[in-house]
Amino acid sequence: MKNLTFTLLLFFSIPVLAQSTAELQKQLDTAKDPCVRVILYTDIAANTIQFNQPKTREVSFAEAGKAVDYVLKAIHTNSGDGDYFALRTDYDLLSEAYFIQKKYTQAKWFALQSNNISRNLGETPNIIYSLLQLATIKTTIKDYKLAQQDLDEAMVLAKNTYNLLLQIEIEHSMAALYDRSGKIKEAIAMQKHYSMLMANLKKAQQPRIVVVAGATKPKSKPKVKAQIVANTPRKTPGMQYSNPLESKLNIENGIWVVKD
Repeated sequence: MKNLTFTLLLFFSIPVLAQSTAELQKQLDTAKDPCVRVILYTDIAANTIQFNQPKTREVSFAEAGKAVDYVLKAIHTNSGDGDYFALRTDYDLLSEAYFIQKKYTQAKWFALQSNNISRNLGETPNIIYSLLQLATIKTTIKDYKLAQQDLDEAMVLAKNTYNLLLQIEIEHSMAALYDRSGKIKEAIAMQKHYSMLMANLKKAQQPRIVVVAGATKPKSKPKVKAQIVANTPRKTPGMQYSNPLESKLNIENGIWVVKD
């Protein structure tokens, strides 16, 4: 019973605590439970290549190769269990690791596998993430036309789900694509537009003061109450945009409209 309790505590503590790769490796060296080991494999790989994290250092080819080795160990278990959610994460990690190693064929193949799983599961945000990854790879190898197609599809999906955060991310990728392909005017225009969207989003997340009818006495101070117009969490490691901002944006003229 004590061993089971320890295992469960370890299982739930891994995603929550920000641990170094060395600490995770120590846990892996002593872990016996296969489920715990799989989680540690993917956590070590994610730490090694700074997957979905702020980039604080340059990742070497060797580190990316180490991440690949760990993910392949996790895939062996996840595929046997039929855990498609875990497999999608594995594929995303492999795509990123191979991209770092400049192995673009492999990176694109695993991004496509992630995209296929997300489509089969009907998870629009993850479809968009894989399209963004595919567009990044194709932009890097100068396949600009296909990269544009991926970003156009991603934008349609983001607009249909009113996901402003992803719209901003997609426009950022579009600006990078235009810049790389020599479309300087389009790149500047897109950069200005997504900067405006970010400013609108920041403004919408600030509390607004709404004046409420107060007493009829003259010179009396009106009663006020704080109203949160929008409260959208920022993307953090392991968190998807499953709850997009409930708003609608007119992309053409930049009008911000908060849905009722």
